[in-house]
Amino acid sequence: MTVIIIFGEAFEVRSNQETGGGGSIALINPNIAFAAPVIPSALSFVAEVITKNISFEKPHTVQFTIIDTTDGSIVDRIEGDAPVQSPNPLNTFNFNLNFRNSLFKHAGAYDFIFKMDGKEMGKQSFDIVEVTR
Repeated sequence: MTVIIIFGEAFEVRSNQETGGGGSIALINPNIAFAAPVIPSALSFVAEVITKNISFEKPHTVQFTIIDTTDGSIVDRIEGDAPVQSPNPLNTFNFNLNFRNSLFKHAGAYDFIFKMDGKEMGKQSFDIVEVTR
């Protein structure tokens, strides 16, 4: 399986102007570092986990965890059962995740880890930077 993890400020859902129906999801301001006005800080952001060649022929348990790299502690976690899906022609699937008020106790490096059925499938590092005015 191929996995790409991208962070951003938010998602924007854009409807199809011709039909008024479902459209696309846009990632707003993608980046790999987040500014915090004070430390510690509760930050909200999104993560998009893009996958290719994932099999949904059977149910899977998925887990998305933010880890503090200095001590290995868990900052935040989203987990649950992935829906069974019919394959699409591209053989891709995207997980769109909203992390709200995740508490970062210090500036520095953090890891985002994607696990499926207990096995690590992807990992992406990012930074929290204290930006004072």
